Amino acid sequence: MTTNIVKVFHAAAIVVGLFGCGGGGGGTNITPEKTYALQSMFESYLSTQHNYTETTSGTLSNSTLSTSGVRSMSAAATTTFENSAALVVTEMRTGITNVAGQNSNYSSEIKIFYNLSKQRIGRTQKDAPSTTLSNYGAIKNVPVGFPMSAKVGDVGNLWTMNIYDDASKKTLSAVQVVTWTLKAGVGSAVALLEISETITVPNDPSTAITLTQYAIDSSNTLAMIKEQIEVKNGSTVVGSFTSNFTGR
Repeated sequence: MTTNIVKVFHAAAIVVGLFGCGGGGGGTNITPEKTYALQSMFESYLSTQHNYTETTSGTLSNSTLSTSGVRSMSAAATTTFENSAALVVTEMRTGITNVAGQNSNYSSEIKIFYNLSKQRIGRTQKDAPSTTLSNYGAIKNVPVGFPMSAKVGDVGNLWTMNIYDDASKKTLSAVQVVTWTLKAGVGSAVALLEISETITVPNDPSTAITLTQYAIDSSNTLAMIKEQIEVKNGSTVVGSFTSNFTGR
């Protein structure tokens, strides 16, 4: 498993908020199925700063792994990306990782770029406070957003992103394919939005699958609650982690 894929699979996508809208019946007692305006609430989510506390447990190469840290995400700000006007959300991740009893500090900066229609177009990542990028991502397909109306059980494609070693884009290090699913709520959540990211490495059997869940409460407020990551070398699982989040 390459160093790049270990860095890449930690990146969590910035994800959508949901807005419930009612429906009407016509002389029956059937309750209309609730729908959610995903793109509208996603745009609101981008405009707000978020702060999460993270705890992780799992295994990596047959060793126990745990982390304790924080993730902070800025509100979207104007910028440029590949010479076009864009928006950027800056995410800082800091904390302590323990692998097989050995502690190490981590600090990374991830920038997520959107076009002016709030559709994902790219990302960068670097270890803080270094100025050297550890990877640089650019969307391959035409940028797309979330639907304006979705119900529990709906699924959809988001983006395919090429991830390079740096902004020169000379060396392709990974490809990320992302989809979404809207699931039934659990506990106080009226629904769960799950984002699935699959990362593959060219000419390498390594893959990483990340499932990130966001809870939507009765006030249609979105909060990240869980992230599950599985890393494989071919068919062999070499890493499996679960992160739980508090905050919003």
